[in-house]
Formats: sequence, structure tokens, C-alpha cells
Amino acid sequence: MTFVPAYKTIFARRESLESQREQEWLAKEADRKHREHVHELKHRRYTESSLWVPSRFRKNRRDSNASDSSDTDKTTTIRWAA
Repeated sequence: MTFVPAYKTIFARRESLESQREQEWLAKEADRKHREHVHELKHRRYTESSLWVPSRFRKNRRDSNASDSSDTDKTTTIRWAA
């Protein structure tokens, strides 16, 4: 009967180590998911589907600014790609 407190402390320590490992694993998993999400967002930023209109808008705005510098009376129009 004298060994019961020793067993309790051993099992309590084992449980605390397991919970600490589990928390570390969960933190690593959350970190990995976050990095994966950021990578996906960066990849999506460079695909044509997400920036279809703004890229055309920026391109046409450059063209219209170049034409506006030569023609000041001409109104600026945004030409959309077909």
C-alpha cells in the first residue's frame, strides 16, 4: 500500500507529458494549416481567375494614361477585354 502514491505521481506525470505532447502537436498542426492557407492565398493571388478584372483595369488605365498625356481633350474610357 505504500506504493500507491508513487504510482499516482508516475501516472499523473505520464498524463501531463502526454497532454503536453498533444498540445505541441496541435500547435504544430495549426501552424502547418496556417502556412498551407497562406501558400494557397499567395498562389490564388497570381492566378488569372481572382484578378481578372483588376489586371485588365490596371492595364487599360496605363494605356489610357499614355493616351491622355498626348490627348488632353479625350475622355478616359476603360476598355474591357472580350
